Amino acid sequence: MELRRGYRWVRHQDFWLAFTVLMGVLSVFFLLQTFDAARSVGSALAAGETVPAWLLTATSVLWVFLTILLVADGFGSNGDLDNGGQYLTIRPAADVAGGLLLAAAAKFSVYTIGLGLAAGAGLAVGVGSALPLFGITAAAVAIPATAAAVGYPIAFALKGFVRRSETLGRLTTVLGVGIGFAYVSLSVTGELLTVVDRLEPVLQSPPVAWFGHLALVTTPNAGLDPTGALVLLGLGPVLVVGGTALSVPAARYAWLADSAR
Repeated sequence: MELRRGYRWVRHQDFWLAFTVLMGVLSVFFLLQTFDAARSVGSALAAGETVPAWLLTATSVLWVFLTILLVADGFGSNGDLDNGGQYLTIRPAADVAGGLLLAAAAKFSVYTIGLGLAAGAGLAVGVGSALPLFGITAAAVAIPATAAAVGYPIAFALKGFVRRSETLGRLTTVLGVGIGFAYVSLSVTGELLTVVDRLEPVLQSPPVAWFGHLALVTTPNAGLDPTGALVLLGLGPVLVVGGTALSVPAARYAWLADSAR
């Protein structure tokens, strides 16, 4: 229901349709670059070289980026229990909160599916085997699912906290604009890479580094310890179920804090 509602909304928004088309064109270029980079890595692995550190860092950055996006998505109107369709009149809060989380994971999986296909195809061509596609596919599913399980409960809790403070409520827009401006500024000036470099020790350490290990665990000659990937495969479903369970009281907390209730 949530996915259909979002589709109908976008279909009648000229700006967002134009933006989607523009991003689609840019994405094609980016995916081609991803394919070329992955093919180079695959060829290097086939020649006996080791996995470049930046590849593991990039996978961790993708998970952190999606988690932040999902916090923002849940904090906005998309995370309201009664958003649009007045869901609470037909379904209990547990179903609504869980449905919102799953719908968010499905929506944001577009980022990982496209990248996964391009990176997996590039690695497969580079190493001369289709095995990399299995690990990449597993990571493409695990990243948005776990990011939603972490991001949405945080978003619900933050929303409830902000709604209980008039001062924070008035500052929300200002803070959002400030964060957006800081992100654009860092991206344009290239300083965002500096931030990533400084966070590299964290991004290459468990548990976030496990996503990179999972993505490459089936790639021949990668030489990575499979322990992290196996742990992630075991803990991933637990994290998703736990995040979904936590999202219910957190969403109820945010809903009850709404001054309109």
